[in-house]
Amino acid sequence: MLEATFPGAAGSILHFYAVAAYNLQHPDSIGLTAKALQSLRHNLADVLDGKLSLELLRRQGEPPVDWYRGPWKVNVVDVLTATAASYPDLVEDWARGVRGTLDAQHKRPDDDRPSVC
Repeated sequence: MLEATFPGAAGSILHFYAVAAYNLQHPDSIGLTAKALQSLRHNLADVLDGKLSLELLRRQGEPPVDWYRGPWKVNVVDVLTATAASYPDLVEDWARGVRGTLDAQHKRPDDDRPSVC
Protein backbone atom coordinates (compact mmCIF):
# COMPACT_ATOMS: atom_id res chain seq x y z
CA MET A 1 0.00 0.00 0.00
CA LEU A 2 1.33 3.41 -0.87
CA GLU A 3 -0.60 6.19 0.76
CA ALA A 4 0.55 8.82 -1.71
CA THR A 5 -1.36 7.04 -4.48
CA PHE A 6 -4.68 7.73 -2.73
CA PRO A 7 -5.84 11.34 -3.14
CA GLY A 8 -6.29 13.11 0.18
CA ALA A 9 -4.87 10.28 2.29
CA ALA A 10 -1.55 11.91 3.22
CA GLY A 11 -2.00 13.97 6.38
CA SER A 12 -5.57 12.77 6.84
CA ILE A 13 -7.14 10.58 9.48
CA LEU A 14 -6.24 7.64 7.24
CA HIS A 15 -2.56 8.54 7.62
CA PHE A 16 -3.01 8.58 11.40
CA TYR A 17 -4.68 5.15 11.28
CA ALA A 18 -1.92 3.70 9.08
CA VAL A 19 0.93 5.07 11.17
CA ALA A 20 -0.72 4.16 14.48
CA ALA A 21 -1.56 0.63 13.35
CA TYR A 22 1.93 0.05 11.98
CA ASN A 23 3.69 1.36 15.08
CA LEU A 24 1.45 -0.60 17.45
CA GLN A 25 2.13 -3.78 15.47
CA HIS A 26 5.88 -3.09 15.20
CA PRO A 27 6.89 -1.45 18.49
CA ASP A 28 10.61 -1.90 17.87
CA SER A 29 10.57 -0.26 14.44
CA ILE A 30 11.24 3.28 15.66
CA GLY A 31 11.98 2.67 19.32
CA LEU A 32 8.94 4.25 20.93
CA THR A 33 8.94 4.21 24.71
CA ALA A 34 6.34 2.19 26.63
CA LYS A 35 4.66 5.48 27.55
CA ALA A 36 4.53 6.59 23.91
CA LEU A 37 3.08 3.24 22.82
CA GLN A 38 0.41 3.40 25.52
CA SER A 39 -0.44 6.97 24.50
CA LEU A 40 -0.67 5.95 20.86
CA ARG A 41 -2.93 3.02 21.76
CA HIS A 42 -5.15 5.30 23.86
CA ASN A 43 -5.29 8.01 21.18
CA LEU A 44 -6.11 5.50 18.45
CA ALA A 45 -8.95 4.08 20.54
CA ASP A 46 -10.30 7.57 21.30
CA VAL A 47 -10.20 8.61 17.64
CA LEU A 48 -11.86 5.37 16.52
CA ASP A 49 -14.54 5.78 19.20
CA GLY A 50 -15.23 9.39 18.17
CA LYS A 51 -13.98 10.80 21.48
CA LEU A 52 -11.08 12.68 19.91
CA SER A 53 -10.66 14.38 16.54
CA LEU A 54 -7.45 14.38 14.57
CA GLU A 55 -7.33 18.19 14.82
CA LEU A 56 -7.62 18.09 18.61
CA LEU A 57 -5.06 15.30 18.81
CA ARG A 58 -2.60 17.40 16.82
CA ARG A 59 -3.13 20.40 19.09
CA GLN A 60 -2.40 18.29 22.19
CA GLY A 61 1.16 17.65 21.08
CA GLU A 62 4.08 19.97 20.76
CA PRO A 63 4.14 22.56 17.97
CA PRO A 64 5.38 21.32 14.61
CA VAL A 65 9.14 21.03 14.45
CA ASP A 66 11.04 23.43 12.19
CA TRP A 67 12.16 20.91 9.60
CA TYR A 68 12.47 20.64 5.84
CA ARG A 69 9.46 18.91 4.27
CA GLY A 70 10.41 18.53 0.61
CA PRO A 71 10.64 18.25 -2.27
CA TRP A 72 13.00 15.29 -2.09
CA LYS A 73 15.33 13.93 -4.78
CA VAL A 74 14.43 10.34 -3.83
CA ASN A 75 11.57 9.11 -1.68
CA VAL A 76 9.83 5.92 -0.65
CA VAL A 77 8.00 5.70 -3.99
CA ASP A 78 11.35 5.18 -5.70
CA VAL A 79 12.36 2.45 -3.26
CA LEU A 80 9.08 0.56 -3.55
CA THR A 81 9.90 -0.22 -7.17
CA ALA A 82 12.98 -2.16 -6.06
CA THR A 83 13.89 -5.69 -6.89
CA ALA A 84 16.13 -7.78 -4.66
CA ALA A 85 19.07 -6.73 -6.83
CA SER A 86 18.27 -3.00 -6.95
CA TYR A 87 17.12 -2.53 -3.34
CA PRO A 88 20.57 -1.89 -1.76
CA ASP A 89 21.44 0.84 -4.27
CA LEU A 90 17.97 2.44 -4.12
CA VAL A 91 17.96 2.60 -0.32
CA GLU A 92 21.48 4.04 -0.22
CA ASP A 93 20.53 6.60 -2.89
CA TRP A 94 17.49 7.52 -0.80
CA ALA A 95 19.59 7.98 2.34
CA ARG A 96 22.21 10.02 0.46
CA GLY A 97 19.50 12.14 -1.16
CA VAL A 98 17.94 12.93 2.21
CA ARG A 99 21.32 13.79 3.68
CA GLY A 100 22.26 15.98 0.72
CA THR A 101 18.99 17.87 0.78
CA LEU A 102 19.16 18.44 4.53
CA ASP A 103 22.83 19.46 4.32
CA ALA A 104 21.88 22.04 1.68
CA GLN A 105 19.44 23.67 4.10
CA HIS A 106 20.66 26.23 6.61
CA LYS A 107 22.67 24.84 9.50
CA ARG A 108 20.63 24.00 12.58
CA PRO A 109 21.85 24.74 16.13
CA ASP A 110 21.87 21.03 17.02
CA ASP A 111 23.92 19.98 13.97
CA ASP A 112 27.10 19.98 16.08
CA ARG A 113 25.92 17.44 18.59
CA PRO A 114 27.44 13.96 18.34
CA SER A 115 25.72 11.16 16.45
CA VAL A 116 23.82 8.62 18.52
CA CYS A 117 23.33 5.06 17.34
